[in-house]
Amino acid sequence: MKVLIVDDSVESLYLLNSLLTGSGHKTLTAENGLEALGKLKDSMVDIIVSDILMPKMDGFQLCRACKKDKRLRKIPFLFYTATYKRKQDEEFALSLGAERFIIKPQEPGVLLEILEEVMSESEKKKSRTGLAKPLEEDSYLAEHNRRVIKKLGDKIISLDKEIARRKKTEDELYKMVRKLDCLYSIANLAIQTGMSMDKIFKQSVKNICEGMECPRVVCSRILFDKRDVRTENFKETEWKEFKDIKVEGKRRGAIEIYYTRKRFKNRKSQFSKEEKKLLSGVSEMLRVFIERELSMEKLIGSYNKINTMLGCITNTLAYIVEARDPYTSGHQKKVAKLATAIAEKLGLDKERIEAINTASLIHDIGKIKVPVSILTKPGKLSDLEFEMIKIHPEVGYEILKNIEFPYPIAKIVAQHHEKIDGSGYPKGLKSKDISIEAKVIAVADSMEAMISDRPYRPGLGLNKAIQEMKSSRGKLYDSRVVDVCIKLIKKKSFREGLDK
Repeated sequence: MKVLIVDDSVESLYLLNSLLTGSGHKTLTAENGLEALGKLKDSMVDIIVSDILMPKMDGFQLCRACKKDKRLRKIPFLFYTATYKRKQDEEFALSLGAERFIIKPQEPGVLLEILEEVMSESEKKKSRTGLAKPLEEDSYLAEHNRRVIKKLGDKIISLDKEIARRKKTEDELYKMVRKLDCLYSIANLAIQTGMSMDKIFKQSVKNICEGMECPRVVCSRILFDKRDVRTENFKETEWKEFKDIKVEGKRRGAIEIYYTRKRFKNRKSQFSKEEKKLLSGVSEMLRVFIERELSMEKLIGSYNKINTMLGCITNTLAYIVEARDPYTSGHQKKVAKLATAIAEKLGLDKERIEAINTASLIHDIGKIKVPVSILTKPGKLSDLEFEMIKIHPEVGYEILKNIEFPYPIAKIVAQHHEKIDGSGYPKGLKSKDISIEAKVIAVADSMEAMISDRPYRPGLGLNKAIQEMKSSRGKLYDSRVVDVCIKLIKKKSFREGLDK
């Protein structure tokens, strides 16, 4: 079967072309209706699959032109669109003579079945002497213009909503980054050895203010036993929030924070829920630190608390990345689940498995240095933009190298895009120089990325992802790791567990 694919999206064109050629079909491609008609002058096809919203000549116009041409009108025509989804759009498309109206995305197997079904139906219709009369030109133009105008109106409304949503998201992310920076800074101080309590308190009162939504009009202090550590601009006002500092279940002090001027006219509290949560988080971190300093003789018992703190840091760092790139929310957790399961099947020891889990959760932390506009770009990245993406393993290493994890997390994160043939980045390491932990994460990261949808392309689907991974086995990725990954990902129960 020879298929003409018409779509102005490079990603969609590539995915459809790969699916069809991979299934043994021949293809022609065009980026709009005019280009498609030009190619049909020189080469006939068995079926046409077309998007609708395209420049120069859209899919409706292309279908109309084909059905009016005696040479082309018997070629089955399928619409495959992600933009036109209304029932009226489908009715208009079918009135033009199209055989099917399909909404993107479809599972590869389902799409192939539809194509085969349409071709089979077309063969049965070949004996007919005539075809349905096309719409009158006036009726066609009126309905086509109505569809286009409606879609343009929808696009404008959608664009307005998207602008408003992005503005709100940017404001929320700005506040969230402040909060996470505060928690991260205090957590990083608390895990450093030889840090005095006074120094921790002095730095913490500054970080608390910087984590508030209006840091320029905030002051704070920490009271603990006889200590009273405060910011330089400290003054008590009526707009106050506080949180007790409890040590071993007993109140030993408090964190106080004040707005120096009124923020809201009709609200009882001048502090948001997120600000109150931040205060609770800081209080908990200080509690852990103080108990460690005051109870050195309980060092063994404190080990689990330190591990809990490291878990908080790991989750905080993972949250920073996902907060900046909402389109890939949950990616790091899914990679961690898949990578940990692979490590267990490989029979790695407990420490290596824990290292893989921790490193997976924050493997993309270096992306905090990549502009949000690149991370969320819905189209193909330019060479320069991709080079910026490629710095994130090194940035991740720099962020993590001074945090005292019990495993070489920074090194693992730095290597998670290296390939065993030396074609990876940032250092082009070969197999013998890449840790087994990084090899496992590289496979899990690649597999999860391929099967998941992205704003610039739908997921490849399970079969295509497995095929891609098999083709890279022993070339880009460790063979043993790939084999275990494929066995796991084929299990439906395991795939469903990744989303929980």
